[in-house]
Amino acid sequence: IEVDTGQIVPLDVFISRYEKNKLATTLQTEFHFRVNEKNDLFSLMQESNLVIISGQAGVGKSRIAVECYRQFIAANNTYKAYCIFNQGIDLFEDIKSYFSETGNFLIFVDDANRISGFQYIVQLLQTKRNDQNFKIIVTVRDYALEKIREICQPISGVAEITIKPFTNEEIKILLKEEFEINNHLYLDRIVDIALGNPRIAVMAAQVAKDSNTLESIRDVSELYDKYYSTIKSDLDALEDRDILKV
Repeated sequence: IEVDTGQIVPLDVFISRYEKNKLATTLQTEFHFRVNEKNDLFSLMQESNLVIISGQAGVGKSRIAVECYRQFIAANNTYKAYCIFNQGIDLFEDIKSYFSETGNFLIFVDDANRISGFQYIVQLLQTKRNDQNFKIIVTVRDYALEKIREICQPISGVAEITIKPFTNEEIKILLKEEFEINNHLYLDRIVDIALGNPRIAVMAAQVAKDSNTLESIRDVSELYDKYYSTIKSDLDALEDRDILKV
């Protein structure tokens, strides 16, 4: 009896579940600034079967991946498209069930280092039949990139792209357009907090909007505790105390 663990889902289901994570930057915003990176990523997707998107936590890796996912499907409508939504359960049976038939498949794997059984997704490229084709987009945080590279090593022609933080001016435009924050005192304070990281900027903006006081974003220790909580759990799993201290 095949058991579906609910981790291989369409994009709309993935986004719906993603939005429930309070520490995630919403994927429902307009697409800002990264036109060149998006074009580069789309080209890599056309040329390579596996593309790794790396960068800091919260820098916008998932957002640009979703944008290119949609663009790729619009240009290649023969592909069956799926996202991997991690629930900590081994993926082996799901992969065997979803990807054993004939066809073209696009797979988006978010935070690949957290996926239980990511190696099985990579093996799809090694074991695919002549009547199958796979395109895989992978996001990974910068500190776990080497681990994912190692898993992907048996695959030839793996492409990589790194997503950089926003500039201070881009953070300000994001805050104005998405949150209607125009007061320069709020803008300057959030820019100081975020240091180019859109997730932190969004978290701070939400706190400021909810409280409507500048004082609410003066002490941001609780904000950082929330932001770094998932990073800390990842680093704990790596069992390297020096990395955790840094």
